[in-house]
Amino acid sequence: MDIKNLLKRSSIIAPALAFAISATSTSVFSFDFNSSIPTDTYSFAELSQSGQIHSNRFLVKYKENTSQDLISSTLATFKIENVSKLFKGFSNLNIDATNLTNWHVVDFTKGQNLQNAFNQLINNPNIESVTPDFQVTANLSSNDLDEQLWGLNNIGQETQKWVFDEENQTYNKFFEAGTPGADISAINAWDITTDSSDIIVAVIDSGIDYYHEDLTSNMWVNPGEIAGNGLDDDGNGYIDDVYGYNFVSDNGDPMDDFYHGTHCAGTIAAEGNNGIGITGVSWNARLMAVKVLDDNGAGYISDIAAGIIYAANMGAKVSNNSYGSFMKNEELYGKAVYFPIIDAFQAANEAGMVAVTSAGNSRANLDDVSYVDGELSTSYPAGINLSNIISVAATDADDQLAPFSNYGFADVDMGAPGVGIYSTMPGNKYGLLSGTSMAAPHVTGAAALLLAQHPELEPYEVRAILMQSGDSVSSLEDITISGKRLNLTAALESISDDVQECDSYSATLSAHETAGRVYKETETTGQTCWGTFCWGGTTTTTYYALGSNEELGSLATTTLTLYENATDIYSTQNTCAGGSDLPPLIELNGEVNDYILVGTAYVEAGATATDREDGDISANITISGYVDTNTIGNYPLTYEVTDSAGNNAVKITRFINVRETDGAPHIYLVPIDDKANGDAFPMIAKGATWSEPGYFAWDMIEGDLTSKVSVPTLDTSINGFTAMKYSVTDSNGNTTTAYRQVAVLDPNKPFIMSTKEYDYNTFSSEDLIEYTEELQEYDENGNCQYFNLLSMPVDMNDGVNLSVQRSGEVNLCETGVYDISLSVTDTDGYTDTQTVRVTVTGSDEPVCVTALNSEHVSADRATLKYNVLVYANGSNNYLGMSGDTTSLEETSAGVWTNVSSCQ
Repeated sequence: MDIKNLLKRSSIIAPALAFAISATSTSVFSFDFNSSIPTDTYSFAELSQSGQIHSNRFLVKYKENTSQDLISSTLATFKIENVSKLFKGFSNLNIDATNLTNWHVVDFTKGQNLQNAFNQLINNPNIESVTPDFQVTANLSSNDLDEQLWGLNNIGQETQKWVFDEENQTYNKFFEAGTPGADISAINAWDITTDSSDIIVAVIDSGIDYYHEDLTSNMWVNPGEIAGNGLDDDGNGYIDDVYGYNFVSDNGDPMDDFYHGTHCAGTIAAEGNNGIGITGVSWNARLMAVKVLDDNGAGYISDIAAGIIYAANMGAKVSNNSYGSFMKNEELYGKAVYFPIIDAFQAANEAGMVAVTSAGNSRANLDDVSYVDGELSTSYPAGINLSNIISVAATDADDQLAPFSNYGFADVDMGAPGVGIYSTMPGNKYGLLSGTSMAAPHVTGAAALLLAQHPELEPYEVRAILMQSGDSVSSLEDITISGKRLNLTAALESISDDVQECDSYSATLSAHETAGRVYKETETTGQTCWGTFCWGGTTTTTYYALGSNEELGSLATTTLTLYENATDIYSTQNTCAGGSDLPPLIELNGEVNDYILVGTAYVEAGATATDREDGDISANITISGYVDTNTIGNYPLTYEVTDSAGNNAVKITRFINVRETDGAPHIYLVPIDDKANGDAFPMIAKGATWSEPGYFAWDMIEGDLTSKVSVPTLDTSINGFTAMKYSVTDSNGNTTTAYRQVAVLDPNKPFIMSTKEYDYNTFSSEDLIEYTEELQEYDENGNCQYFNLLSMPVDMNDGVNLSVQRSGEVNLCETGVYDISLSVTDTDGYTDTQTVRVTVTGSDEPVCVTALNSEHVSADRATLKYNVLVYANGSNNYLGMSGDTTSLEETSAGVWTNVSSCQ
């Protein structure tokens, strides 16, 4: 499918909180909370009201050359509150930031026409992607080596353990002795090195208590910023960012008001050997506080993406990312949601940042190939396919996979301790937490120590070393990529200290070519030819580095520094180190997961492999697995390569998903922001012009179906509640519907809506609502079944925060006609009334209704003819004028007869 088109559409992630908590060291408790997005149709309106999406904001990515004139022209027809760059300041990034500078945050003024904004922006040739701003939630031997730190030194002490109770679907927690040695081997590793003070680690989370007694000495301090002067002293776009930045409140104070980030920070780098509290994996790494989650552990995509780039820009070489969402059978949907974060992590990769992520706590197999009806499941950002991302599952003190942890042979890299983890809490406290959120910081601390020992390592090499040097444990075999749990000592011992320096050469591209370090290729397009004689056209020259084939540009006068990483292998990257100890890298071409219909030919997109010593070794890649395009199923293809020294790359798996059909398409409705009123649906004033807020549709196989959506119209001339129905059908005849519920209101008066179904789609807004109920029987205590009625008042000024006065009851055990009278008065003194009429009838008794003729017409018991005369349906009895009152009896199905009265 066309992923580019998919990424132009938007949807909402539901939080999947992946952590479990304890408040203090004296009161130990823990829990695990998970939720996942629904798997059928999504209503942006409902999700907006619950605060899971920023309603009037789009994240817009322009294709290129994002000038102020271009921004102004694309947004000229809309009312805009603010337009700002998503990523600020690139003073320290040694990468091409064009892909990042093109991202902008566009805040629209409430109440204007977002339909035009949505349609124009996604179809504008200058714009690559438009997505709403979604919400994400948290994934939850020194002289201070507390005995509770079993993950660092397991001697068989009592530890917290979790067991899942299948019958009750709950977790049972208890304490018992662990298995000696089921730890990350920190004690021996610290004999090798404890110093990582040159490594900045970004904790991208809920902030850090930077005054904590065990963390304050290890806090990163921005050397270019003067605290508290209200100025952006270092010119990075952020004011007073001394310890980091608070992206939630947009200020320089990243203090933790939730606890989660502080706990992660302690495991990473609580100060070691200070005789206080605990020690982290890394004793003195510099902790950068990047606050992207609020005091409830929730954060927006825009803040997280900006936080990642901030960290990379300010020099963080490792980041801990213990947050995310579990996408159940929604892998492509999740990829669309996380598109800005994918861009941010890619830029961070180019800047040399290792990103450690938690695998999530949904107890889910992220690579469950048994699911053949639709998309696979995944967890983001852990499931992002980038070589700098390390996805971590949680293990316990017996080296067993934690019962809450996600796993997957293609999506989860390795394991680390994540059950009953003792670490720092805000306010100089300490406590136990459990979750993959607690496993990831162990790997983050290990990455910091490894980079401190070998700062020349590329992110993919750090990932490979940590994965390949771990301890093989049976509980992780075949359910993680490596099948291993972190071993810090083995990681530090796995690389030779014999570091070789690259020879470097600074020159223009033409001079590099003359010296044999660069070659060029030319291409001519647009020529006019007569036989072998051609003229005109445009000739483009592109320069490439010899050996690595890295593209260097087209201007011969450009000056670059090239490094000879191996004999006759040149690159702009200085990657000489470690001799033949370092592994190669595999990167897939095309999609990691591809969906095709049964009987459709599969075309292999291939992969590339590079190595420090050997250069391009793509020809050595082996692919295992097969694809049966005639049989539905999920077919994993695994790509592996070994360099000339016998080092293995981290293997990558591509899934080819063969489907019998592509299933029903999806519709997503862009919400209207009525969150300020606390309303469950949007309201519009009677007579106002309805502006469709926007929608989009996509299909697993066919891609973008937005242009095929059947869009309803809204009549705003009449008060009432409407469930607007949107539908879309793919080429195979599969149809999906979605509803937008809207109340058309008098701008001054309140309005009552009622239903007996407890479903917004069945609300009635008529002055008279009629129901027919079958006669019920009294129970043994003389009680009759209650007639359920839900009445909701709405008002343009008061929202739904009004009380309905009700009189009258319905006895479902006695035949008759019962009226329930409803009344509501708003704070301005205006009143609305509604009557709910319930006719209780026995199975053999006819239905008889006495009402105004106009009400008979509205209830489809009679028909208005010649605009003035009323006739009974079926019998065609003349009933008089609309304002006359008559009694009608249903003598047979659909046949109403005029009677003198209803008995």
